[in-house]
Amino acid sequence: MFNPGERVLSTTAPGYALALAGLARLGVDPVAGGRWLSAGALLAAAFLLLDIFRREGSPQTGFAAGLVLCFFPDLTADWGNECALLLGLFVAAGWLFQRHRPAACRSEEH
Repeated sequence: MFNPGERVLSTTAPGYALALAGLARLGVDPVAGGRWLSAGALLAAAFLLLDIFRREGSPQTGFAAGLVLCFFPDLTADWGNECALLLGLFVAAGWLFQRHRPAACRSEEH
């Protein structure tokens, strides 16, 4: 909501705002903390993609996917926002699924 003259502080990513507030409470600058969270999430996602594709028999594809992810312009242009963290969590969920998927979901070729 926007009303001229009315000051409102809001967020569309409350979990990310709480993470940054927690870092600020520890004495970390929120802007720097957001950048470190983005970098860590992208790096973790790249390694998880490498592991996912390595387990599927194509480590080169995993390396390429991780490289593209780390240098994707839309993610690095807004460095420090919640997109990289959400993408990292999404890749982590896929990695966990692959490691613990039911037998009915596994390929018979492996």
